[in-house]
Amino acid sequence: MCKRGTTMLELVIAMVIIGMVIFGFYSIQQFSDYQVVSANRKSQLQNEASLVLEHMAKYLSNVTSTPGSDAIVFSNSTTFSALRAYADANGNGMLDTDADSWLEYNVSSAGILRFCSNLTTTGVACQAGKDMILTKKMRGNLHTDFAFNNTTNFLDANVTLCWMPSLWNSTKLYERCGQPKNPKVQMRARIPLLSVSAN
Repeated sequence: MCKRGTTMLELVIAMVIIGMVIFGFYSIQQFSDYQVVSANRKSQLQNEASLVLEHMAKYLSNVTSTPGSDAIVFSNSTTFSALRAYADANGNGMLDTDADSWLEYNVSSAGILRFCSNLTTTGVACQAGKDMILTKKMRGNLHTDFAFNNTTNFLDANVTLCWMPSLWNSTKLYERCGQPKNPKVQMRARIPLLSVSAN
């Protein structure tokens, strides 16, 4: 009886089949890890955007102004955009310059959204240490992404967050905001502002 050994061709075929099975498992693992990371980042961005909008709704729903002027003031420069308003400190719905103070939200070109309160005049800027950083992932411009309608007395807020805002306009398409590695979240809210009858 003649015993036949394994030929080189059979070994190569077996190694190719085993390699394909291992590569298949590896590809599935890589794909699922990639999807989990992307979903996790998107979830964190959604939570952050929700907190930003809740903060804005809490503070901006109590703003006031003098009759005939807008309750919300926008300013814009090359380094930041800002939204300012008088906070109604005593809750009477009227502007009391001795009791009420300015509050401000501003977004730097680096994507940092800050909140400042108790500002005395419109020209005073948020100072480091006296501000609250709400997010470091904001993209956009408060002047163009937020719309104040003084006839309906609502502020429409559009918040766009990006996981890595510095790569917003990256030359590499796979790194840009909105791609799986760098997800983007957009949320909108309509914030009702304080309405007071003059009579």
